[in-house]
Amino acid sequence: MSRLTWYLRQLLPLTYRTYYGDEYGCIHFVVWKMWFGHCYKITDVIVDTFNTALDDTAALLEALKH
Repeated sequence: MSRLTWYLRQLLPLTYRTYYGDEYGCIHFVVWKMWFGHCYKITDVIVDTFNTALDDTAALLEALKH
């Protein structure tokens, strides 16, 4: 059933957001649109953790996730 839902969602140009850490310790926040299984309008921002405390950055990313 979840696969069917995924395929139905692909019929709409929806926006997705996520964050991840790379092998260098940088935190990336990524926003993209996906339509018919193809990604476009991809924006990848590296979060600067040197100017803010890591706890504040994690809280910001968690707030942006919702």
